[in-house]
Amino acid sequence: MPPISVLAVVALAVCVTPAAFGAPGLQLLYLIPLAILWWVLRRRTMVDSTGIQVRELFSSTRVDWPQVRGLRLGRNSSVHLVHENDAELALPLMRTRDLPLLAALSGGRLPDPTAADLTGPDPTAPDPTSPDPTADSDPEESSAPAIREEQLEAEQVTAAAGEETTPAPEPPAAAQDATAKNA
Repeated sequence: MPPISVLAVVALAVCVTPAAFGAPGLQLLYLIPLAILWWVLRRRTMVDSTGIQVRELFSSTRVDWPQVRGLRLGRNSSVHLVHENDAELALPLMRTRDLPLLAALSGGRLPDPTAADLTGPDPTAPDPTSPDPTADSDPEESSAPAIREEQLEAEQVTAAAGEETTPAPEPPAAAQDATAKNA
């Protein structure tokens, strides 16, 4: 439970104050921030060495590690616990970013999907058994594209140097006379 959520509830209670004292009976508006505070403080997922406990607003469910079949990742990074009988239980406040911590707290019962296998082969490395598509069999053919590129660059430089630059057109004489009179 982040402390900023409690601060938001307190801010809501302060904002409700003018309306609550506007007319008799509107003090019941304070029940809204109290209900939200109950929701913020009550809902949570607690993990220990024996299992997972999920607390909702009015209920609590405990699942021991032998009953856990796995996890299901849902939309919006939500995490659901899958029981051994394929029933699912949403884990409040648990997101995919929390999976490494959940895996560590489970004592190895749940795998960490973000951990890389450092002993295995590098998945980004090229396969040594496949032929290199960039290697050419004939060295003359491999240097030919480089020669062609140099020729194209030389032609572009020559063409740029040989272009005629046209001077900017001079203003008409009438415009020059008008400028001289104004000065």
